[in-house]
Amino acid sequence: MNLLSLRNLPLKPLAFFVAIAALLAISVMWVWSATHPTRINVSRQEYQAALARWRTLGVEEYEITIHADAFIDGGDRTIHVSNGGATLVSIDPPSYNLTDPRAIAYLRSDTVEGMFEDIQAVLGDQIQFDPTYYSRVSPSMVFTVKFHPQMGYPTEFSGGCRATWPWQGCPTDIDWRRVVTSLSILKQISPVPAR
Repeated sequence: MNLLSLRNLPLKPLAFFVAIAALLAISVMWVWSATHPTRINVSRQEYQAALARWRTLGVEEYEITIHADAFIDGGDRTIHVSNGGATLVSIDPPSYNLTDPRAIAYLRSDTVEGMFEDIQAVLGDQIQFDPTYYSRVSPSMVFTVKFHPQMGYPTEFSGGCRATWPWQGCPTDIDWRRVVTSLSILKQISPVPAR
């Protein structure tokens, strides 16, 4: 009799092997889900629908007030945006120099167009935030987005650390949140058909 033949094994050892195989499969699934978290709570389709709603409005100029919660940069600021999101006209309070290209690049993330770009980068796993000015991301970051139901612009965009392993901690200084507390459209071109 061959001891390695499964056909000749009594039922109890066979059940043991099946249980071990099931435990291994569950362990692999747990490790995979822990090391590959869902990075963002919206789908590409939801993002595209929100972007289409915003573009259909034909907004040329607006004023947006953001409440930012971050380790370094928090508080409220109102930004006057023109040229379809390409130009930052003014900021209140005037805590940033709008002639400094790094400040403009940083504040662009607080515009509707900048938030859409940042969300698209997360969806495409091509995050390109500038870590030299203010690091907003980490490999274990997860993101939350909310869109305005009628106008489509992001009303909230946040990032937070999710520990990959139970024993792994997350630095608290990388969590951030931006909430649009008001948005006033100052100038619209005639509504644009959805793209």
